[in-house]
Amino acid sequence: MLSKFHLTAAIPVLVLIILSTGCDSDKGSNAASFESANEYFVKEKFVETVLELKGVLQKRPDDAAARQLLGATYLKMGMGHFAEKELIKAQDLGVQSTELSFALVESAIARRRFDQALERLSVLMPKLERGEADRCRWYAARGRAHLGAGDGAGAAEDYKYALASPTTCTAALRGMARIEWQSGDREAAKRYLNDALEIDNEIETLRLLGILEFSVNNYDESKAAFEAVKERYPYDSVSVFGLTRIAIESDDLELATRYLKDFAKFRANDINRKFYLAEIARRKGELEVAEGQLAELLAVLPQDPPTLYLSALVQFERGQFERAIDFGGRLLSRRPRSVEARRLLAQSYIAVGDHTQSVEVLKKALEISPNDVALLTMLATSYNASGKPEIAAEFLEKAHGVTSAPDDSTSELAAIGGGEGVEKLDELASDTSTLLAFTYMYAGNAEKGIAVATNLHNQQSDQVTPLYLLGVGARRSGNIESAVTYFEQALALEPSHASTLLELALIKHDSGQFAEAKTYLEAVLSGNPRNDQALVLLAKVENSLDNPAASLRLLQAARAANAKSYESRMLLAKNHLMFGRARDAEVYAREALALKPDDPEAGLLLSQATLLSGEFQEASRVAQRVVREHPGWAAAHYQFGRSLQSLGDFAEARTSFEEALRLDEANLDARLALAAVTLQQGDSGAALQFAREAEQRYAGDSSVGILLAKIHLARSEFGEALRVTDRVLLGDEGNVAALNLSGAAHEGMGEFDFAKTRYEAVLREDSGNLAAALNLAGLSRRTGDLDSANQRYATLLLENPANPEVVTAAAEAALAGGDLRRATEILKNGATANTGDTAILVPLAEAYLLARDLENARETISRAQTIAPYHLGVLTSHAKLLRLSGETEAAVEASGAMLKKYPESNEAKLEHANALLQADRASEAAALADSVLEQAPANPAVLLLRAHVHLAAEEYQEAIERVRPLLARVTMSEALIIQGDAFLGLDQPQQAYDAYISANESTPDSFTVLKIATACNRFEGRACAHRVLKDWIATYPGDLLIRSAQADLYLQSGDRGEATRLYEAIVKQEPKAAKTLNKLAWLYWQRGDNPDRALEMAKRAHEVDPDNPAISDTYGWILIGSGRIEEGLKLVQKAAKDGSNLVDSERATIQYHLAVGWLQMRDAKKAYAAISRSLASDVAFPERVEAERIQENLASVNE
Repeated sequence: MLSKFHLTAAIPVLVLIILSTGCDSDKGSNAASFESANEYFVKEKFVETVLELKGVLQKRPDDAAARQLLGATYLKMGMGHFAEKELIKAQDLGVQSTELSFALVESAIARRRFDQALERLSVLMPKLERGEADRCRWYAARGRAHLGAGDGAGAAEDYKYALASPTTCTAALRGMARIEWQSGDREAAKRYLNDALEIDNEIETLRLLGILEFSVNNYDESKAAFEAVKERYPYDSVSVFGLTRIAIESDDLELATRYLKDFAKFRANDINRKFYLAEIARRKGELEVAEGQLAELLAVLPQDPPTLYLSALVQFERGQFERAIDFGGRLLSRRPRSVEARRLLAQSYIAVGDHTQSVEVLKKALEISPNDVALLTMLATSYNASGKPEIAAEFLEKAHGVTSAPDDSTSELAAIGGGEGVEKLDELASDTSTLLAFTYMYAGNAEKGIAVATNLHNQQSDQVTPLYLLGVGARRSGNIESAVTYFEQALALEPSHASTLLELALIKHDSGQFAEAKTYLEAVLSGNPRNDQALVLLAKVENSLDNPAASLRLLQAARAANAKSYESRMLLAKNHLMFGRARDAEVYAREALALKPDDPEAGLLLSQATLLSGEFQEASRVAQRVVREHPGWAAAHYQFGRSLQSLGDFAEARTSFEEALRLDEANLDARLALAAVTLQQGDSGAALQFAREAEQRYAGDSSVGILLAKIHLARSEFGEALRVTDRVLLGDEGNVAALNLSGAAHEGMGEFDFAKTRYEAVLREDSGNLAAALNLAGLSRRTGDLDSANQRYATLLLENPANPEVVTAAAEAALAGGDLRRATEILKNGATANTGDTAILVPLAEAYLLARDLENARETISRAQTIAPYHLGVLTSHAKLLRLSGETEAAVEASGAMLKKYPESNEAKLEHANALLQADRASEAAALADSVLEQAPANPAVLLLRAHVHLAAEEYQEAIERVRPLLARVTMSEALIIQGDAFLGLDQPQQAYDAYISANESTPDSFTVLKIATACNRFEGRACAHRVLKDWIATYPGDLLIRSAQADLYLQSGDRGEATRLYEAIVKQEPKAAKTLNKLAWLYWQRGDNPDRALEMAKRAHEVDPDNPAISDTYGWILIGSGRIEEGLKLVQKAAKDGSNLVDSERATIQYHLAVGWLQMRDAKKAYAAISRSLASDVAFPERVEAERIQENLASVNE
């Protein structure tokens, strides 16, 4: 059938009209844009049409022809509201054509304003000419409006008038197809559509064919029609969503997703697209994703029935039955006769045990669909659960007797038992007393349950069940002795009665009689080895008897025996978590949560497991959900805080810990965590206060003392830290944490021998203690024993390649020894071994930043951001990256936001101050640095920053004084560089040279080498600078920065040949080195022997960095010189516009180039203006003499 579809479309009449009437007055580029828009419209490229017309209307908002064409385009795209707006504007601008009137009718129909469409048609009728085509079109449009308004008879009459015309219009054929389809004559409908396709393959016809075929599940035919539309109009929402529906119904969710992804290029925020994404997520089992997408839709369409139904279904499948009830109720208020809505709402009521409501909902549903088997069986379930088995039996009999029923209900009938359901319900009815006794007891009314069981025992004294029930009632009443008596009597009648044996085992376990409990449980398992309750309880017994391996085997057996054994999975998760097996714990916690999605304990356990395995985002997501559903549970807030702390979001973590303490002020873990996270925020004063409060409340608790000591160490209060650790060791002399911290305190006080003794004492107590081993290695490094330090670090790395503390400590040692490359290598290896830890990624990013390897720094920071986006170290590195990349304003904004989040953090203050300094806001930077100096007057980073502020203000002597206290430290290469910069500012290049040399010996760096060469050049000349650069390249031949500097130096010396050779070598190694390509282009052009080569280099440079004004100027100037003057002028004009940051001489040269270009275009006026701008100041530039000559020659012309 679809083989008849044509591949081209007739040119719409509208376009011909606009082509002939709309462009007479257009000039230049605007006319060209309008012409392009018309061409795009004819070719059915409607997105391109809109873009061209937007450009026209931006320059000429009163262009009526453009407005009319834009409205017509929107109609073709199915965007009726946008079309209406543009068509009305065209009308207001004076357009009074029949075509516009018809377009306004179509826009009213597209917006489902059928009354408005009919009104517009009545106004249009007298204006029509006698042409049959217009009359056919008029009747077809009125038929569509009548049909939309619900007047099928009127529509049919209109369509018959239209079809009676000698000129048949396809709209009428489509209208008759709709009417025939609604009446049930599908073949007649398809004949009309085929006739329409024979005339023209309009998308409206194809679209309707796709819809009609889909409605009867003819997916192949429907898909062919929709694909024919989509091929021509990829943004057609009806065809895209039709294809999406077909893919979903065919279970091809990947194809459905691709359709929606492609459509996002045109309408990413389309509500139908979001709806289908939610449905796909639901079918994939990604229920929380679906929930989030539906929440966005409900914010816009809170009463939309399909969205409400899908929301209710998602909540039901998530086990959130109360929320499913809420959505189902809202849906029912909009669609009271929807059987599907009632069925889903009733299922939700049944799930929460509200059978009264489920019965009411189902009874009304049966009034609509009295023979629906699913409704009948659900109603039987509700009546039975409500204690009305006789009524339940009646409905189940009726369900069983129904001969024709909806397909989707058979599974529910089978679930209740099919034809045997009545017999089972009768059986239940005859044993009402037993059910009633159980109901009372498990509802918490043991007294009534015992009364029923007593009556039953009086009637059936030789039966086990009454005695068992009496035992259960006694145990639930707290009368354990009576319970044991009843259970023993029951066992006398039936020794293998499993439920009784389990009750006795539980009593023995709770009283600590584990051997007796084990005997009863083994008796249960001898009769049924797969009794999961017995297996779980026996596992608890074995654990109490200190047999963890046996306990684990029993829990695994219980899990295998019962796919719904929640308790076995919870205990397995806790067991594995206790022993640090995070991945296994996560598996079992997820299984438990799947069985009880609303259970907070399972959620908390899953969060703990994912946190331990390093999945910080997932741990946070799960904990947040538990907090949201159980806001009054302190443990949930504490766990949420821990996950946020791991993500580096210390501010929010602090809030969570504070809430946990508000709910449970005795929660020691939360109190300690609050102090720790406050310290991480940089607020050591508040951290100390929190720790002291904990110390007052929990005097003598070693964990409080350990934290208190850590805070004192962070504040450099070594004596206080030592006093605290001594108190801890007085009560627990083998406390390794206290010994370690005591060593650190001694080290801080300069008592290195005492420190070493402490660290060695820890290792004697615990040979695998990493903290002590690292401290000992660090002590060796800090006391100058580098061989010992390096050996210790190498051993630790070999044994712990993924441990962040080991990796970062070893890297710091390498960096302190001046080996940045080795430090980076250690961190890279660590990041490979441990891919998800910001504790390694952040230092790695800092190492890249130190080496000015911005590309790798950016990639590393991006990885860290996906793991812990709010981590202070991640935020700091990102702000620093922006600053070093020259994105100064972005750096100021990012560091400012970081400071707002961490207002007490000195690290955040310093990075923001650095960004402010780079933005020439030195006074703000100084004020911020001074605020940090008040708290930490000896802080090296603050002193360095303050020195930078002095340099910016040309206060060179003050800068030298600031860094003087730091120069004794082996790692203070930056202080030496600042000193060198200050000496250069004081015109003391020899002293600057010495400072730079010392800095480079401490931390070799390309930028430091450039400074050495600069200083050397100042006091010895270029030969010295050449020697410095050559020596560096001999050691680091791949350093392009120094190679480029060497070439620049040759260029400055006038040796263009050697400069060219070096630049060519750089480009060969790095083909996208834009600045080097630009220099080569200039050299080739100046040489004059290879203009094509010059043009090629300039073009390549511009392709790599099109926004660089110096590069744009070079390329433009060479184009002008090559005779491509207009192209060249555009580029030089762009360079002039973008060159505000260039030096005055460079800007003057660009104006000179503009003047020459305008002269070649014979525009003396523009040439004179440009040359005057180049000479406006006294600045010297290479072309100044020639510029003055041109100005003089042009002066007479412009007088």
